[in-house]
Amino acid sequence: MKFVGIRDLRNDSSRVLSELGNNQEIILTNGGKPVALITAVSESTLENTLKAIRQALATQAVNRMQNAAMKMENRVTEEEIEAEILAVRRERKA
Repeated sequence: MKFVGIRDLRNDSSRVLSELGNNQEIILTNGGKPVALITAVSESTLENTLKAIRQALATQAVNRMQNAAMKMENRVTEEEIEAEILAVRRERKA
């Protein structure tokens, strides 16, 4: 895995892109901190790559939400969730 600063990308993008072929992934940094991932794709792999990245990002988001919910002091019980679902269903029928 190769790390490249934003300034290097701006000043010598052709070199960075040629390095991408060798590394398949480059981590873009700003002030030494990672800010983006650049990954190699081709026309034939673009859709599958995008799908995989989006799925991974969605999974990370769900994990973050679950972790945040676990840390909350006022947790909602399963019974409360079921009661809320039933109330909404009754309301829809009415």
